[in-house]
Amino acid sequence: MKIYWGADDGNITGATRFHAYVGAVMVVHVGLATMLACTARREGPLGKMELSPIAEALRERITADPPAMTSAAANT
Repeated sequence: MKIYWGADDGNITGATRFHAYVGAVMVVHVGLATMLACTARREGPLGKMELSPIAEALRERITADPPAMTSAAANT
């Protein structure tokens, strides 16, 4: 934060000014984070990368109906 927002470049002198500056930066961060959290999300993939056949098979097995309980698991 000190490097990105310029709090460490020597232009801010004194602890009071530094703390006020950092407090203002934190308010801006909270505001931007709130705005970002409220925006609509883009649907679909973010790139052209596709899953490998193994990853696709694993995804299908995970999303499929869970297997029936075995008799050993049902007895516990």
